[in-house]
Amino acid sequence: KGITLGPMTTKGMARDVVDAIESVVPLRRCTVRMGRNYVAPADAPVCSAARLGLAECPCSGSADASSYGAIVDTVVRTLKGDAQDVLALLTDRMTSHSQNQRFEEAAFVRDRIDALARALHRQAQADTLRDGGLQDIRHEGITYRINQGVLVETVSSEEVCNPETLNLPKTLE
Repeated sequence: KGITLGPMTTKGMARDVVDAIESVVPLRRCTVRMGRNYVAPADAPVCSAARLGLAECPCSGSADASSYGAIVDTVVRTLKGDAQDVLALLTDRMTSHSQNQRFEEAAFVRDRIDALARALHRQAQADTLRDGGLQDIRHEGITYRINQGVLVETVSSEEVCNPETLNLPKTLE
């Protein structure tokens, strides 16, 4: 059980979305596994992103739990489609770069905004398909029957094509 975002067609698109969020939200970047009851060791080092001021570092015990929880909540809301806060931060950064005549950096932030917006749009489309139950989509004389986002059969010239009519194996060997 987790939060998903996508579909994303390329690894680059996924990277752009991560970069968009990480560039304005100080989410930790270290890879220390932390459970709910994690207690940082006394000698835990502060990660490099935190030393540079780019991220919080709860794994070292240097981040306040409640303020870091608010950061995580912002990211969760963003991934669930309520990206207003993150998009506003990105837009402010893009505007600032433009006003300072740093146009290449502004264009880079603009591209991150676009990547995040496209990913959220695709997620909304996928959610609509999944939540829509059984749907028939007709295109050029072919009917595609989709159930909860999964193509279950295709009807062309009154001929039904589905796993049973095509005698497809139950499992691939």
